Amino acid sequence: MNWPIYFYTAEFFWRFIYFLFGWLNLNLIIYIKMDSVVFLEILPFFDFGKRFIVLGVTDLIELFWFNCLSLSSLFTYPLFTYHLIFFFKSSWYYYQSKFASFIFFWWALSICSIVFILSHEKILPNVLVFFTQHSRVLNWNQTTLVVETQLNTLPYVIWILEFHYLLNFWTLILFYYFIILLLKNNSINNYLFIKSYSKTILFSVLVLIFLVIPPDLIQQLIVIFLLFMFTEILFLFICIRLTNNLKVKINANYSPIT
Repeated sequence: MNWPIYFYTAEFFWRFIYFLFGWLNLNLIIYIKMDSVVFLEILPFFDFGKRFIVLGVTDLIELFWFNCLSLSSLFTYPLFTYHLIFFFKSSWYYYQSKFASFIFFWWALSICSIVFILSHEKILPNVLVFFTQHSRVLNWNQTTLVVETQLNTLPYVIWILEFHYLLNFWTLILFYYFIILLLKNNSINNYLFIKSYSKTILFSVLVLIFLVIPPDLIQQLIVIFLLFMFTEILFLFICIRLTNNLKVKINANYSPIT
């Protein structure tokens, strides 16, 4: 029987097979190149002269399977999004498929890549400096107490991947939330939300950034200026959109009857 459910089931099956094949191949590549993967994960901390140690054989096994499963799931996200969008493409309009691919594929991939690079190169080294500088405080009198910090590889890898996932998750949540605000027709609520909570959000973001970036005055001033300009431009965009909507409603209510 040529029912649509059979065609969609067959298409879903083969797309799932393609995705599973790519996911397994990526697991195999990560397993073979595990030394390079671990090297890239600990690369930002080479300047501090800290040693990474493994306490047991079971830690190596957990390190292998944790890296394989987490990184393969992360890097197969574009493939998963591609198959998901094309599976539903037959039931969508053309603009819906373009919008979904633009928002959930290109923008999500770009934002995650930028956040991943910035956090790995800027945020994580400063966080490590903050937590490892306590050994210098404890070593003020080296005749009685000597404290040496050594980093365990497995907890560090788990922590760094969880940090990346958490940061990317909340970045995407905020991004999609602003997209929903801009797409909603109720511009008054958007205006009231931005007007009421923009200063609170800006202050919270600045406090978080100052905790992780180096104490450089020029860099902090640049960050403050960019965040301030972003919030003001967003508020200006909301005001312009609200004004245009009000003009359209007023012209519609007072248009002459012919």
